[in-house]
Amino acid sequence: MKLLGHSTIRMMADTYGQVLPARARQAASAIDRVLGEEGTA
Repeated sequence: MKLLGHSTIRMMADTYGQVLPARARQAASAIDRVLGEEGTA
């Protein structure tokens, strides 16, 4: 199986695993900002 050009899921997870939590935090922060702005309008 090839995932994003990697031969194993483990290689993909090792390569991108550190990126995903940071992106999830960024997305959560963006949602918090939008919801916070809507709550003050």
